[in-house]
Amino acid sequence: MRSQRGFTLVEMMVVCSILPIFAAAAGALYLEGRVAGARIEAQIGLQREASLVCEFLARDLRGAASVTSNADGVRIRAKSGRMTIYDSKGTTLSRRPSDSSDSSDSSDSNDSNDSNDSSDGLMLSRRIRDLTVTAEDNAFRAHLRLERPLLPGRSVRFERTIKVARR
Repeated sequence: MRSQRGFTLVEMMVVCSILPIFAAAAGALYLEGRVAGARIEAQIGLQREASLVCEFLARDLRGAASVTSNADGVRIRAKSGRMTIYDSKGTTLSRRPSDSSDSSDSSDSNDSNDSNDSSDGLMLSRRIRDLTVTAEDNAFRAHLRLERPLLPGRSVRFERTIKVARR
């Protein structure tokens, strides 16, 4: 008998039919890993935006005399009479001092960030879905909801609620 080297036609057909199945499975695992990485990155970004918004909100709410919350945003009137407006236009949230403030106290050196505000205000987030502020007995409760589209039909959502004691 002669020893034959090589593969038979049947062996080649079996390999050619199994190889695409392994390639498809490897591709699906790779794509799922990329989507999971993008989801984590989006979640981290939303957490950062929420922290920034909550920092500004907490600072403004601590000295608030009254708060008005509606679909267009939140208006916070400080005990000094100064008004700060959180405008919610679409998915953009910006913070600006009100033009109709009845107190033009320029001696407030703690608000150094306000000097950087443009006429449109300081843009805090482009992914806002909902911002509500409610008054309780001795505190204000702010609820913030952010959302970032990931893929068609998929998005990442993040919610944060803070409670700020009145001074």
